[in-house]
Amino acid sequence: MMKTLVLNSSQPKYPLGSDPWVKATLHAVDEAAALGHTIVASVGLACWELALWRSAQRNARIHVILPLLGKQQPNTAAEAWSRSFGLPYDRTTFTWIPTNNPKAWWPLRDRIAIRRSDNIVPICLRPSGRLAKELQEAQAEVSPHHAIPWSPKTPTTGWQNRFPLLIQELWPYGALVHLTRACSGPWPGESHESYYHDVVASTQTYARSGLATLIRIIREGRIRGSLFRARANRARVCFSACTTREALGLVRFRSRFARYAFEPYAIVLLAGAIQRLKAHPVRYDANESTDLFGQHPGIHGVWSAEKEWRVLGDVDLRSLDPGDVRVVTATDKEAESLRPWCPWEVRSFGCFSA
Repeated sequence: MMKTLVLNSSQPKYPLGSDPWVKATLHAVDEAAALGHTIVASVGLACWELALWRSAQRNARIHVILPLLGKQQPNTAAEAWSRSFGLPYDRTTFTWIPTNNPKAWWPLRDRIAIRRSDNIVPICLRPSGRLAKELQEAQAEVSPHHAIPWSPKTPTTGWQNRFPLLIQELWPYGALVHLTRACSGPWPGESHESYYHDVVASTQTYARSGLATLIRIIREGRIRGSLFRARANRARVCFSACTTREALGLVRFRSRFARYAFEPYAIVLLAGAIQRLKAHPVRYDANESTDLFGQHPGIHGVWSAEKEWRVLGDVDLRSLDPGDVRVVTATDKEAESLRPWCPWEVRSFGCFSA
């Protein structure tokens, strides 16, 4: 059985269905699936996961290379990944790479994928990148008819250039603020199948933008806890005891993660909600421990400036007094669009439109 690998270098974190590399990847997978090929695929970045998702949508035979994190069992991990991507379990085979690091296994994944493929379809490869060099040494047939030129990532439009000249306080002192941002992947609790369905359908606006994330919170009436860098693997919702001006000061681009730490979209909890949720302030110290409300003061930044508070688990906004919850959008136009249906007061940071 011919094994085909559709190959991309890393791409921007926030893909659109109209992006040339996305369209070319979908076409290449469709062609291989129609020919009855087994498609070699993996996870970890959109440039890999898009091909995996499309393969599942086309009910293709799939050979998927996956990480086996820590003490995970292959059967349990296979079931979880199959459920999230909608993989045809009876048409999918697995190769496992044991690892304790979510990213350290990527170079080995790339080599295994290339060496196990009979046919490689390069789409958008960085000319001097590692994948391009691996491809030069590959024994497989290379089919370049879907290839498109690689170009550097487009710089992110700076939020700082859109802040209002006059910043008005939008909540009283002592309130807690949950700032959100675009999500570079599925939302917490969302399947990869749902995420890539919406990404492929998008044309002008990223499917999981900061505004879309805020709207999801409003529609669900829930802020879902995150496991990102969470101690003891306990999901929690993070807040900041900041003023409006301080909140906008937290909206900064983090080059280390190639994304904004926060964007000007917020859920604000007033005093009554804080008391009911039993939120706890974070203790900033240098001790590494399982303290769920502890935080290192920072090496690459001064985290104490965030004045962080945490609530373990999810935050059910509908269990709170509606008067103790506020929603804040980036622009006045966005606020106007939410007011007719949002159950809470909606205000705006007053940012200029892009």
